[in-house]
Amino acid sequence: MALRLFFGLPVAGAAADALQTVCQRLADLPAWRQTPRLNWHLTLVFLGAIDEVLLPELVALGERACAAHAPFSGRLDRLGWLPGRRRPRLLAALAADAAPFQPLHTTLKDGAEALGFAIETRPLLPHVTLLRRRKSIAVDADEPALDTVAAHPLSATGDILLPVAELVLYQSVPGAAGPRYLPLWQAPLTGVS
Repeated sequence: MALRLFFGLPVAGAAADALQTVCQRLADLPAWRQTPRLNWHLTLVFLGAIDEVLLPELVALGERACAAHAPFSGRLDRLGWLPGRRRPRLLAALAADAAPFQPLHTTLKDGAEALGFAIETRPLLPHVTLLRRRKSIAVDADEPALDTVAAHPLSATGDILLPVAELVLYQSVPGAAGPRYLPLWQAPLTGVS
């Protein structure tokens, strides 16, 4: 059976609390629905539909990556519409600086490619999806608000610290209310910095 899988970083603690505050400020946008807090993550490598018999290889890759990388922190510093302002499908908290996330991304991407997986070639865009467009409501209903929302600072301090201490292999499970992201495997980053 094929599973939709990706490696990602969980968002919890103070970072999740700060993002929840951002979502509360955006609750009055009728064409958008909040991504459930339990689904918040930062995708490092999207793997796509993978036969479940290959899970042990992916877990082994994750274990190697965790052993090679020490915990680190990144910063989410702005809101942005993705894939872009003209036809937005989601609003995300973005990291302008991908550098802290890049080494772990590269290890996972290169390892997955070495195992024969076809990985997306676009550059890493670290983000956490906060809102998704409701398909039943036209986006132009909120058009005046699109620029205003994207101009909001993420928090009173302007950015949100995202501590990264573990890696997760998630399964994306489709549903009527949107996908759910289920952790299939997770482990702490144990490398030495």
